Amino acid sequence: MTTTVTWLPAQWGTGSDPLTWSEATQMGMDILGAIRGGIVFNANNQQSLRFATVSGDTRILEGPIVTSLTLAASANAGPTGPYTGVLEVGVVPDPQPANFSATLLPWSRSEVSLGMYDVFCVLQPAISTQTITLTSAAMALIRAHVTSSSRWNGKLALSLRGTAAGGGTVRLFTNPLPDGSPGTGIQATGTTVQATFFSGLSGGPAGKVRAVRDGRFGLPAWSTELMRDGDQPSLWVRDFDVDPEDPDATYRPKPGEGTTDDEIPNP
Repeated sequence: MTTTVTWLPAQWGTGSDPLTWSEATQMGMDILGAIRGGIVFNANNQQSLRFATVSGDTRILEGPIVTSLTLAASANAGPTGPYTGVLEVGVVPDPQPANFSATLLPWSRSEVSLGMYDVFCVLQPAISTQTITLTSAAMALIRAHVTSSSRWNGKLALSLRGTAAGGGTVRLFTNPLPDGSPGTGIQATGTTVQATFFSGLSGGPAGKVRAVRDGRFGLPAWSTELMRDGDQPSLWVRDFDVDPEDPDATYRPKPGEGTTDDEIPNP
């Protein structure tokens, strides 16, 4: 089963050297990559996912398999438009990414490139809605580095930058900003198509039977396939995963074992 989810940015801004980060409605990225954009999405805000804290880390239980991602925002050119700009999109390869800041600038965090994407930029002050649909190869990288990790806490950090392949500066806008202050253009979004990690089984034997998970590995199974584990009776497992009950202790030590009865000193 798949579902479509719209994510709103939890952070939106630009960074540049030396150590400058700014959160504003306009994300203007030049063709030299000197000014770079950063977006953070957070599944805690727009998705009904179950979370748990493990050793101080917030993690998603049974996270979805994210199969596609489309970014949408308003865009325009500088005073010399219109033209087609080319943006490079990268993912911060961290399942628990911190927000961008002056010390964590876009494209300074070992980003993995997700490819180049065209953005048509009309002449300012006009703006147009532009969408970037990531490729299937890019989605495989996002799953590998972030969303399919057991440590994923729901945050996805993306870095953007202009390239010399484009005709000029790409300026993206969002309205409102994540903090609620007014901006320009449409509300920037990320739209994903997701498949649940496990939603059940089809078919199966007739009678009183349910689709469940085995208690040891969490894999789908029919309720009729499971039995109590010998070593841990609280677990219901498949017959080939059963650990036998530990045998009773039969060893009987000799009298005086573990003591010394001579005059030789210990080293």
